[in-house]
Amino acid sequence: MLYDKPFQSIDEQILLLTGQGLDTMYELACIDKADNTLRNLLFPYLTDFEQKLKASIAHHFSEKYGLDHKKYISNNNFKMDQKNNRKTQNLINQISRKGVYDVSNE
Repeated sequence: MLYDKPFQSIDEQILLLTGQGLDTMYELACIDKADNTLRNLLFPYLTDFEQKLKASIAHHFSEKYGLDHKKYISNNNFKMDQKNNRKTQNLINQISRKGVYDVSNE
């Protein structure tokens, strides 16, 4: 393979690349940097919120269903309309296949 491009100084290369959309790449890099900065700023707070939300959900589930796992994975506790029926049944089957819960007698 022959090298057929003429030598260009750094300034000439920047000028050439600017004409080919370097501004767009620069804007994308700035957006990416801002996104990362925002993510790093919010991540600890979002993680804390997620942990508290999960604990709250677990508390309410435990309060309502106790230790009987069959109660809270029963089909009766899910909205089983035509749109959600297959997804819900697949989810229940996945949970029961994990070996933790046996819902075969329901």
